Amino acid sequence: MDNFSLLLDGLQVLVVDPHADSRRLLSTLFALYGVETFEVETAQQAIDLLSHTQPYMVISELYLPDQGVYSLMDTVKKIEHARHIRLPAIALTSFARDCDRSSAIAAGFSRYVSKPCNLDDLLEIVADLAHREPYTYETDFLTEDLISALRYAQ
Repeated sequence: MDNFSLLLDGLQVLVVDPHADSRRLLSTLFALYGVETFEVETAQQAIDLLSHTQPYMVISELYLPDQGVYSLMDTVKKIEHARHIRLPAIALTSFARDCDRSSAIAAGFSRYVSKPCNLDDLLEIVADLAHREPYTYETDFLTEDLISALRYAQ
């Protein structure tokens, strides 16, 4: 786990979970590796926080007590486009149903992890997502245009 310090030090992560013990566990774990966490309970609190901060990543429970995680993911996608950034998101949930996994990925989550999870595996996922190529708004549109063109060419 020592290698994670080099990969994660300085990251800021938004943790969205209605359960204080889950938020506290993740914050404690991440602090060991130099990760700063912002902890909130609801999607609305996360949206409010995202309006004035720019964490590198979002880790969220799928089932939130308010408007829900899918509203949060809509906001994350809007922020990505408006700020020309990539904001990876991990669904970390105690509900491990196939339909939840599919829905989470379709909503824009980069990864889906069910609780309880191996903490080393979670750290590896965070490190992997933290070190991807930078997002460029123009590249996404170019890719979408190419995909559309290829579909129509067939």
